[in-house]
Amino acid sequence: MMRLARRTAARPTAALLAALLALAGSPATSHGQSPASSPVLVVRDVGPGTPGRYLRNVLAGPHVAYAGGDTSRVDLPRDTTYAATVVVYGRDATVASRVHGDVVVVGGDLFLHPGAVIDGRAVAIGGGVYNSTLAVVRGGQVAYRDQTFVAGAATAGDTLRLDYRSLAGDPPPLVSFPAYGMRFPLYDRVDGLSLTFGPYIALDTGRVVVEPTVTYRSQLGVVDPAVQAQIPLGRRTTLYASAGRGTFTNDAWIRSDVLNSVSTFATGTDTRNYFRADRAELRAEHRLEGATADLTPSLGVHYERDWSVGPDAFSESGPYSIFDRRDRDNGILRPNPGIARGSIASALVGATAHWQGQGNVVLGGSVRVELPFVVPVNTGRFAQGTVDANVGFPTFGLQRLDVFARAVVTVGDTAAPQRFAYLGGSGTIVTRDLLSLGGDEQLYVESQYTIPLDRPRIPFVGLPTVAIRHVIGSAGVGGLPRYVQNVGARLSLNILRLDYAIDPATRDSRFGVSLSLFR
Repeated sequence: MMRLARRTAARPTAALLAALLALAGSPATSHGQSPASSPVLVVRDVGPGTPGRYLRNVLAGPHVAYAGGDTSRVDLPRDTTYAATVVVYGRDATVASRVHGDVVVVGGDLFLHPGAVIDGRAVAIGGGVYNSTLAVVRGGQVAYRDQTFVAGAATAGDTLRLDYRSLAGDPPPLVSFPAYGMRFPLYDRVDGLSLTFGPYIALDTGRVVVEPTVTYRSQLGVVDPAVQAQIPLGRRTTLYASAGRGTFTNDAWIRSDVLNSVSTFATGTDTRNYFRADRAELRAEHRLEGATADLTPSLGVHYERDWSVGPDAFSESGPYSIFDRRDRDNGILRPNPGIARGSIASALVGATAHWQGQGNVVLGGSVRVELPFVVPVNTGRFAQGTVDANVGFPTFGLQRLDVFARAVVTVGDTAAPQRFAYLGGSGTIVTRDLLSLGGDEQLYVESQYTIPLDRPRIPFVGLPTVAIRHVIGSAGVGGLPRYVQNVGARLSLNILRLDYAIDPATRDSRFGVSLSLFR
């Protein structure tokens, strides 16, 4: 997110929030209809991974289905509204209408046309999703090109039973250089421009993938080598191995790499603290799959040798940014906190989980517990757990509530500073200075109530969205100090966002204009 914000005098927010809520109006009457001759779709063999379980869950809920003997393209035309998820089987589909749910194409391609608005996701199984910059897909786009589902003849009950089929073709070449070996470039206030180059090496007919890379970091003037490998031990068990030298952070959860790179280059606002390390990790994961949920526990070992990196309080120059090139508080020259030089060797225990119910109810999370048995000199023994959780569900009409929570808990002595977590500023608690709250204990909860609007439709932008937001968090050493809250509102116009937030305790407020690269 690229943010230009200024501190403003406190103002009452009730009138602002009421005005934004009043824009919501009432949803349009839905009139999309399912073809009368369409057979019932049932997933008989879900196969491995996510697509089959997702499709089975979709078909168990309200949906409009296009399937049967006709193989012509399905067109969801402009000025048509579908009240539920649309599923197309065995045909391509184009979407220019409003869909209050997902659009799912099985065994075909999905083409988004200007003016399309999908409140859920655009999903292609056995095909691709082809985007339009003038279409809005609020849940994101997913394409499972190497997996599909095929049906036999319809039964007497007019039912098509779908079975999993892999579309994986010939084994990949032994060595390949996708995009000429270049990975997506990144930018931050420590490394400057990071350019990564390396091939993909496929072994055992593509089951084992090895990626050796080198990364040039312009600000540091160094080349960092690294290698990572993915080794399947079965359909559901995978071994991951990695080793290399690099620049690391504990704050990547605040913003994506791409978004943080754009923000750093444009405004000098880098929402991460960094340190340098040599790292090696070996981790095994086993996936447990259910009809609507999956759980992936993991075990591993981890070793790293750490040291601090600039900028520090005396740095006079840093990577280029369009704004705030000399800012030591929130800009390019903001100092990195020092860490304890030395080695950490740990055992790792973790798990990730995801569940999706009917009606776009989503619950997910992860936990990672680190148990160090080697720590830097002059630091104590500690164990640390990190938990991320998110839940989202529809409320009234098209409105939706999403909640994200993150907690860091440390037991024993104070953790080494390279295990500290931070809050404050753009991306978290905007009324506090950037990453000004930090320590080995952290709790952060962000709630967003989203209200999609059916009017007005703005040319080249589409339909606006209003959101009411609440944030509460704290971070400290050995415990949590007083919690800080922000209450505010967001108006989203495609990728443009207008934000207002206020701290009810101090009456400090912020108004911000931001660009989001992702919906």
